[in-house]
Amino acid sequence: MAWEWEFTCPHCGVYVQVANTSQYVDEHNNAIYYSLGRCQRCKEIIYLKIASGNLVDQYPTLVRKADQSIPDKVATDFLEACRCLDAHAPRACAAMCRRTVQSAGVDKGAEGETLYKQIEYLAKQGLITPPLQEWAHEVRVLGKSGAHADVPDDVTPEDATDALNFTEELLRHVYLMPAEMLRRRSRTTEPEI
Repeated sequence: MAWEWEFTCPHCGVYVQVANTSQYVDEHNNAIYYSLGRCQRCKEIIYLKIASGNLVDQYPTLVRKADQSIPDKVATDFLEACRCLDAHAPRACAAMCRRTVQSAGVDKGAEGETLYKQIEYLAKQGLITPPLQEWAHEVRVLGKSGAHADVPDDVTPEDATDALNFTEELLRHVYLMPAEMLRRRSRTTEPEI
């Protein structure tokens, strides 16, 4: 069966047509089938689940890319957190968000033996604002819940989404904004007074 869906491609982020390349009908339910679709723009493959003619799920949901201003180790941790969320693994996502926060702290020279102390160090040095400091601690706690079975709280998909969004904002504040300012300054000259 040939078909095309129109939606935002998770790879290139553009609203495009995605064409069917192959499909598999669920042997237990004829109304459900799985398909591989190909974005007409970037040519990347997307795994789709269709039920009763409606698109109900896709993988990946969004492919995030790390800005070049983010160090490789920090970017690798963040992108793994993104893949965990796409794979519907909220505990793993929260744990990787926590690791990303710590990786960024270590990269910025945060002192302290624990992530708590490292976050406090970043705040005292003015590398993160008080709201970012508060959120960093929230991700620290969520990540601990995701990584340790003896912690009573569980991590919901909403918690994981919040943790990922915050972590992305922290990276934007710590790496992207300073890099953008440097790029801006390199394009302008100081006016003479």
